[in-house]
Amino acid sequence: MKGLLLSLLVVAVTFELGAADLPVECYFSDIQGTWTFYESARDGSPGMACDTVDEVVYQKTIKLRFPNTAEDEFGNIGTWTMVYDQGFEVRVGGRSYFAFSYFEKTGDNVTSYCDKTFPGWARDLTVRNWSCFKAVKVTDIPVLRQRFDRHNSKLVRCHLGRS
Repeated sequence: MKGLLLSLLVVAVTFELGAADLPVECYFSDIQGTWTFYESARDGSPGMACDTVDEVVYQKTIKLRFPNTAEDEFGNIGTWTMVYDQGFEVRVGGRSYFAFSYFEKTGDNVTSYCDKTFPGWARDLTVRNWSCFKAVKVTDIPVLRQRFDRHNSKLVRCHLGRS
């Protein structure tokens, strides 16, 4: 029953946001920098729901550098990539992390918070030991900027970081 409710929620959100195109808009320069990743126990499986990160078991600091280098606090070097302007994936230290950038929608107003993520998924590179995680950017980014909202054809202000 819980799986059915979750599926219906995903369909409703997808329909509301329009063809699965999320209204968040974060650029490479917004994501590049130092992040803290908060990860749950690594005892999940593919397809697990990551609505929240219940109990943080692992905490990692990861630097995302130009052009696509990721480095954790132990000096492990990996890669990272943007997923359009909606999220990012990091592969470092034998783990892969993916999350969408955080946003809030109130009516027609959408605010992108490019310095944190929604809960996302993590796994090892053999596609085992799944977990949930969230990330918060440690380095500052500009607080506000204007952008053209491709969903509503108007200029909007984006909150991009801590004020």
